Amino acid sequence: MPGDRRISARHPATIVLVWLALALTSAPSEAAVACKLIRNVAQLQAIQNDLDGSYCLANDIEASGVANFAPLGTSASPFTGRLYGNNHVIANLTVSSAAAGVGLFGVTDGAVIQDLALLNAKVTGPDNAYIGALVGIAKGSSAPSTIARVSVTGQVKSAGASSLGGIVGNLNANVTLTQSRSAAKVVGAAPATQAGGLVACNDGGTVQQSYATGPVTGGDDSQVGGLIACNRGGATLLSYAAGPVTGGADSEVGGLVGYQSGGKITESYAVGKVGGGAESSVGGLIGSVFGSPIVMNAYWDTQTSGQTASGGGLGGGLMTTQFRAELPPGFGNAWAITRKRSYPFLNDPHIDFASPLATLVRSSKVFVFLPIGQLDKSQYKTEPVHADKASLATVYTMIARAIGITKDIAALRNVTISRYWDDASQTAHWDGEITAHASLGALRTIAGNARLDGSNVIGQMDRQRLVILRGSYKKSGGGTATHFMLGTLYTKAGGAVQAVVAHDPWTGEQVSIDRATKKVISPANFPLANFKVNGYRRVTIN
Repeated sequence: MPGDRRISARHPATIVLVWLALALTSAPSEAAVACKLIRNVAQLQAIQNDLDGSYCLANDIEASGVANFAPLGTSASPFTGRLYGNNHVIANLTVSSAAAGVGLFGVTDGAVIQDLALLNAKVTGPDNAYIGALVGIAKGSSAPSTIARVSVTGQVKSAGASSLGGIVGNLNANVTLTQSRSAAKVVGAAPATQAGGLVACNDGGTVQQSYATGPVTGGDDSQVGGLIACNRGGATLLSYAAGPVTGGADSEVGGLVGYQSGGKITESYAVGKVGGGAESSVGGLIGSVFGSPIVMNAYWDTQTSGQTASGGGLGGGLMTTQFRAELPPGFGNAWAITRKRSYPFLNDPHIDFASPLATLVRSSKVFVFLPIGQLDKSQYKTEPVHADKASLATVYTMIARAIGITKDIAALRNVTISRYWDDASQTAHWDGEITAHASLGALRTIAGNARLDGSNVIGQMDRQRLVILRGSYKKSGGGTATHFMLGTLYTKAGGAVQAVVAHDPWTGEQVSIDRATKKVISPANFPLANFKVNGYRRVTIN
């Protein structure tokens, strides 16, 4: 989501705790083979000198110092190597190219790219090109290719008739995109555009356990989809789209897929608003269908999408209350749901990986805090009842998962929010296995005119403690409500504390909170109006 970079080149700052140094998942055995460490954007650009190499990100990379990064790999010389991100982030990447394939990687073939986040990427391509924040054209002709656990925020756009995807422009046969997500804004204003929240065109590849939440726009005579614009023989499995989808006149516009020719869709859904211009084919799930694709256990929300039908009559329309009552028919163990409150979500903690998050080091152990958007605005139409306690339960879950992953505790590693939520009483509770590994301090109030400083939140962080932040915000229907976040670090500039960084259960993002006003200053347009911290509770990890 644009604007959520905590530390920018224009406002240099120091991290007082530590950035991510622990991967959430194990790389395949081939990752054990020696790889060249990439520590800065110059070394990242130098990959173009050896497109068959094996590379590992050694740390987060700030790319704003390069005005225009040249895509790695071309149609004549594609990237055929390996890039292991180790859950690090490449921030503020700008790519503007006239090539046929545009992205961090222009063209790949048989490549493996995994465990990487692009934060606030800005990728622009020419007319008649394939454009994706990560890869313009992903091929599997030389060998099967995998893109796994990739997250993107920012914007992908073109002024011409191009194919644009939040992560990939063109996904070819023998290429799998898995456990990945995009919140990028995809903008294709010209006629004959193909614009997809995750992928522009899926030409025989596989998209699985992935989702897109960013807005997608296409011009007249275009194909526009919340997840995929054009699916020609490809497979869409266990995936969903939640962003608004808008097409121009005479377009094919779908909440999940704009145009579906052959291929299949299973255990997938769409809930975003869908609209198109005059003479358009618009559907809640699929805009237009050609041939006989297999569509099984696939659904859309008839209320939030504004559409009562889907292309070819395929898929099942459900009302919002039906969608949230229980898992839709045919949805298996890959899914979970918070009944009456959420849409189905993928029940795999690795999929929640949005970017390398700030961490806490305790006794030489690195605790990684997974972003959980249990109250994500793309998942919830309005604030649920007892949203305050629900956000607290989510904070407890993030702490427990961090401890479970770091200490390899099975009971906590993949723990779900329901472990800390009592549905009958609608309250959060802290008990069970977690109490043997961390303890909570008393809730302390922060005066309205006080700053976040050494006497409260900053002082606790200096002692290597986490801080549960309590605050209030204005509800959409009027009045105020309480909300909780998990504070993990703070930033400094010129030797002075600037902001506290916290994980927000509402958006699933990291947010920056000004130490003086105690209000969220990043990302812009934070959905909880005028949220202001008014209390805290320390968390001590044993």
